[in-house]
Amino acid sequence: MTIEYEFVNVDTDLATQVFVTNGLARQPALDCDRTPVAGAAFYYTPWQFLNASQGAREYFSFGEGLAVVARAAADASPLAPSPLTPVFTGRRYLAFPGQGALRVVDLGPADADAAAVAAAPAGVNPHELAIDWYLGASRVGVTEPLAPAVSAQFQAGDTLLFRPASPEEPPRRLDPDDLKGAARYRAPSNALRVTAVFQNQPGVGPAYSFSPHSAD
Repeated sequence: MTIEYEFVNVDTDLATQVFVTNGLARQPALDCDRTPVAGAAFYYTPWQFLNASQGAREYFSFGEGLAVVARAAADASPLAPSPLTPVFTGRRYLAFPGQGALRVVDLGPADADAAAVAAAPAGVNPHELAIDWYLGASRVGVTEPLAPAVSAQFQAGDTLLFRPASPEEPPRRLDPDDLKGAARYRAPSNALRVTAVFQNQPGVGPAYSFSPHSAD
């Protein structure tokens, strides 16, 4: 189901970054025996960067459409990134070197309620990889470094995180702990349209309000 959002910046000079939650952000990678892997991490990147102008209105849609780009974690690798490849919850994928570029192929159903992308084993792939996760055309996060035979996983959440930011602050990747103070919003199951309002509130300062209210 796709939900249409209207964002209104009433009277602040701050921009808003919107993040799509990954339910497995703190357990982003698994070994072949499905044990968590130390060293690999998931970082959020802003999915939307909304206007800082007072009175601005912007619109975006939130729904399905998860996709990945696999790339070498080291800039010195001769491999080009893979094409943007759709992935689906409950399926597993393999990232491996093709002719001059990485490829991502579907391996079939997975046991977990997530999309999982494995780096090919060392005999096929000697590189550490990074998996860029996209919703639509915009990146929502990255899992790296991914050693050979290790799987990155993404569990698309139904919660969005709204974070104020300086309009001069370039979009950057953030650790999950960096978003602890973000405003969380989960649309009710029957909601098709949501209005998010950002405005100065007496005694509080700039804050977000949502209609309908969050289901959390």
